[in-house]
Amino acid sequence: MGKASAKFEVIHEIMTQEGNLQNVQELCRIAGVSRSGYYNWIANESNRIAREQRDRQDFERILEAYHYRGYAKGIRGIHMRLLHMDPPVLMNLKKIRRLMGKYGLACPIRKANPYRRMAKAMKSDAIAANLLNREFEKYGPRKVLLTDISYIPCCGKFFYLSVIKDEVGAALSLATSFEDAKAMLDDWMDYYNTDRGQWQLAKLSPNEFFDYYTTGIYPLVLSPSSTQPHVE
Repeated sequence: MGKASAKFEVIHEIMTQEGNLQNVQELCRIAGVSRSGYYNWIANESNRIAREQRDRQDFERILEAYHYRGYAKGIRGIHMRLLHMDPPVLMNLKKIRRLMGKYGLACPIRKANPYRRMAKAMKSDAIAANLLNREFEKYGPRKVLLTDISYIPCCGKFFYLSVIKDEVGAALSLATSFEDAKAMLDDWMDYYNTDRGQWQLAKLSPNEFFDYYTTGIYPLVLSPSSTQPHVE
């Protein structure tokens, strides 16, 4: 809210109080604003109310996307989740950022990977020969697969999770049972593969992108007049 609008709101509150003896001219003089500006502000009240209602409705959709499947998301993640809703919600990043700031919703901050820092400190992150020359897209999906092993502390022991990623696993620190840890990991991997959109994969999840690559049918509506992205 601008400074003038804040002053107009205070003037309006005073003017609508029961038993008020002040007049608009005097209050505007004290506040350093014009009477015409105040009356224009009053005339636009219905527009402000309608705009606030639209913002609140849009923010409710943002919240729905943010909490989808229990995993918090950043602005891009929210944007991609909105595109997957039924019906799709077309909302640009600038608007999502504005509404999150307006209503106090903070994006999660991705922390540095402690295992990567440890490997660097121990000089155990030797780089193998670059046989592919980083031309991953040249070979298409499910042709170049990467694997990694995560060590998961749980129940006083270490469990091992071997992950295969198309073209990386995350370490969890859990104090729950093995069954709970397995259920959480299974849910995350299902979410990652089926519902977690990735910006570099045309805003699709890995499974959606594979279907798009093999069929040529893009499943999302990016804008009313948009054409589907091009895939090499």
